[in-house]
Amino acid sequence: MRGPLKVLKEKLLSNEESELNLLDYVSDFKYKLSKACEVARANLHSTQSKMKLRYDKNSRDRSFKSGDRVLALLPIPQNPLQAKYFGPYTIEKKLSDLNYIINTPDRRKPKQLCHINMLKEYVERNSQANHVINLVIPVPPKEDSHEGIQLDSTNLGTTSLQNSEVLENLDQKLSHLQDQEKSELKQLLCEYKHLFPNVPTRTNKIFHDVEIVNSKPMKQHPYRMNPFKQQYMKKEIQYLLDNDFIEPSKSAWSSPCILVPKQDKTFRMCTDYRKVNSVTKTDSFPLPRIDDCIDKIGNSKYITKFDLLKGFWQIPLTERAKEISAFVTPDGLYQYKVMPFGMKGSPSTFQRLMNMITSGLDNCDASIMMSSFATTPGKNI
Repeated sequence: MRGPLKVLKEKLLSNEESELNLLDYVSDFKYKLSKACEVARANLHSTQSKMKLRYDKNSRDRSFKSGDRVLALLPIPQNPLQAKYFGPYTIEKKLSDLNYIINTPDRRKPKQLCHINMLKEYVERNSQANHVINLVIPVPPKEDSHEGIQLDSTNLGTTSLQNSEVLENLDQKLSHLQDQEKSELKQLLCEYKHLFPNVPTRTNKIFHDVEIVNSKPMKQHPYRMNPFKQQYMKKEIQYLLDNDFIEPSKSAWSSPCILVPKQDKTFRMCTDYRKVNSVTKTDSFPLPRIDDCIDKIGNSKYITKFDLLKGFWQIPLTERAKEISAFVTPDGLYQYKVMPFGMKGSPSTFQRLMNMITSGLDNCDASIMMSSFATTPGKNI
């Protein structure tokens, strides 16, 4: 801010002989101040308008009428700096589109004025719902569900759509192609149908190894899970055992497992290898940039993408890596026989194998794209 000392300094260092007129300075300062306020108000109005447009894109109109039951976000008694939803209360009167008066007979003020953002609709619980203590989940035939999460015991641990289902429904998948192109592609896929099973096979071209740097085996306890997730975890472990991806272990190492929600409302079982990764020797094999792969496409007329089916699981582990890969669940200790997701050197080993396979192939690039869903059958190495 340009204050009196600033003015004095300018006067002392100035070579002009004219005397400073205090009235002219004050008048000029007030004029500049008023102009600055006008600019600030204009910018504030413009910014508020932009913020409103962004907010309105995802907002939806809500309204209540007299007699509606709602939950209100109100301060907690004896702790006014915290708040939570209380109720249900009834709407007594609507003052405007945003403000309502609600009846609060259990609080110090029997009636309170609340903004609509502090209110939400109260929904009655279905009287026929099962009690949580019974741990009973109503399910449709051949499918389990829990709060929108779909369970299919025949599809645990695999992609949301099996390769066999895709191959049986190629006409729909290839509907965007012309008849001749569709026929040629179907013939090619059927000729190499053995490359698209529902369960990934295993390569013998490379093995994944883990080298630990100056560390003793690390033992971690399993994470706690609710009964529903424990049931899901058991089915996932059984799927891995049935397909020879894991085996019971007696290793001194143990890393816990977690279930991460996916976009299709199912879970992905992940092993928390953070402590193991912290003492693992780094593999500096370079990974290609997705941007570079896209730039190489250029003006290509046709682009084909192969999404490998559980690509990491198609690479076996060395005996040392099997012991270090051991993971613990509430039901037991197991170790991987194939390269797991989440290990520090897994992407480098996978990329090294892809470079070996695609070496000498023109117009072909391999890169690791962590995608949960595939629109085409997953391919074996």
